[in-house]
Amino acid sequence: MKLIQQHEKNFRSMLIMDYERIKLLVNVAKKYYLDGEDQGKIAKELGISRASVCRILKECRESNIVTISINDPLYRLNEVAILLKQKFNLLDVNVVPSTTNLNEDKKRAGKVAANALLNYLKDGSYLGTSFGTTLYEVACSLSPGSNKKVEVIQIHGGFSNTVDYMPTNAVAEKLAHAFFTTPHYLPAPAIVDSSKTREILLNENSLKRTLDLARKADVILMTVGGVDRSEFMARAGFLNESDLDELKKVGAVGETCGGQYYDSEGRLCECDVNKRTVGLTLEEIKTIPRIKFAVVIGRHKIDALHGALKGGLIDVLTVDLETASGILRKEGIEV
Repeated sequence: MKLIQQHEKNFRSMLIMDYERIKLLVNVAKKYYLDGEDQGKIAKELGISRASVCRILKECRESNIVTISINDPLYRLNEVAILLKQKFNLLDVNVVPSTTNLNEDKKRAGKVAANALLNYLKDGSYLGTSFGTTLYEVACSLSPGSNKKVEVIQIHGGFSNTVDYMPTNAVAEKLAHAFFTTPHYLPAPAIVDSSKTREILLNENSLKRTLDLARKADVILMTVGGVDRSEFMARAGFLNESDLDELKKVGAVGETCGGQYYDSEGRLCECDVNKRTVGLTLEEIKTIPRIKFAVVIGRHKIDALHGALKGGLIDVLTVDLETASGILRKEGIEV
């Protein structure tokens, strides 16, 4: 119906034109827009100046003989990014396509996030980093040769065994390699057996030095995980069935930065696991001024990401479309 009305409007506007003038306008428009002829060739064929052709094409657009539309394949990605940015008061959001191949989605997000990350780093910056397969893709996408010297600091402990074919220090090592610096590792487990062991480790001079550097970080590269035996922390052997049961009882929906578990509002959960983590605390990550730069891929992380966003744990986000759309749906926004 709207299309018919538009045609009627166009026809009425053309009635006031001279018939021969309309023929000229249409002829020039077809040659230029459909046949791909340049303005010089059209001018020569019709025996008029190039400037006249330019004026005719402008008249075609103004009289609606020619209308131009742009079919932007990235429109939905950009639309969702804007909605997320506005809803959660974020500095920036990049939304990448979702496919059925999670590993390829991570690689794609890694490239986009790597480019965005450079915008927040300058020469002499401190970059704190967590670990995970998605963050590893970010690190791998940073090409060595940047003229920025960036100190890379591991912000929490690691794990003794290899998980997902990735050693514990791989992300920090790759990042430092890109900036031609030496990474600062935190040589301790991410989660220890008791709160007493944690206190002993945190008083070790080598760990204190690294954590003091981490507290100076201008940017923290992070992701989030869920509360399930299939998630990274459980696969790495840090959580047993009893831990998982307790986390679910206290309402934990997600985890970030080496086992800091939080609820649906992004608040730190009162649980035994959170008393045994070695690294920056959730409160430090949240309150000390810095850019919290998150990369989250996979619809299984919707609840975890939603909680982190509501708790103000993220400033800059790279996320896939399906996950992003799921977050907005939880807020009652359909896209």
